[in-house]
Amino acid sequence: MRTISSTARDHPQFGRSVAMGVPRMRPTGIAHHFRSGASRETATGAVDSGDNKNWPTPLPLLHHSDPRPRRSVSEKDSSMADSAKNRKFHTLFDWFDQGRDGYLSQDDLQQMAALFIALPGGDAPDKAEPLRGAFDKWWDLLLKEGDADGDGRLNRDEFIRVMQSSVTAPENFEGAVLTIADAFMGIVDTNGNGSLDFDEYVQMYKGLGIDPAHSSDAFRRLDRDGNGAISHDEFRTAIIEFYLSDDENAPGNWLLGPLP
Repeated sequence: MRTISSTARDHPQFGRSVAMGVPRMRPTGIAHHFRSGASRETATGAVDSGDNKNWPTPLPLLHHSDPRPRRSVSEKDSSMADSAKNRKFHTLFDWFDQGRDGYLSQDDLQQMAALFIALPGGDAPDKAEPLRGAFDKWWDLLLKEGDADGDGRLNRDEFIRVMQSSVTAPENFEGAVLTIADAFMGIVDTNGNGSLDFDEYVQMYKGLGIDPAHSSDAFRRLDRDGNGAISHDEFRTAIIEFYLSDDENAPGNWLLGPLP
């Protein structure tokens, strides 16, 4: 993985003394975003979507109005229950819960890896193995730090807590999250130009079981410079905002669709 500048040290969650690799950004990049609390949306209009009938059949779509009841967070965490970050973590839990049983298991994370690898070109060994390894590392971290009752799986409360306390901690975030983001970018960038065009982005949504109804709006927000493509840096910035930002208007909130 390439060496990236450490501008995210200005984020209050990391503290200025922590050196962590994050994307080299323009002056209006991630550090500026977190300091100012502002969000930028420079692209205008939506792009018509394409349809690739050879794309692998997706799992049931991820909808934010999931009918399954959500477990309430404990009284200790109630003040954070409605934060933007917490709501994104709830959405992430619903997506990762491939068994639809209200718990996360190693099998769920392995199914997520398989879902990514099933995308066109994802089964190449140089792409599949890094993804499998990254998801295994994420599961090991979830289990070690989050399985409070020792039953070998995580309920919603346990997942939310470990995401807040461990996965997004600076010593874990690069290996647990950004490694997957980088490997994933190598798969979905099907034409190898280092960025995602709109058709690639829409097909990514479909292949990962995310409701494509929001793909146009999401693409428009993540394409920060409005050039019709999401660069590697723009994609990484969206990942960082999704996991670390509590700004209700952060463009990265749209990574899996609109903020619930």
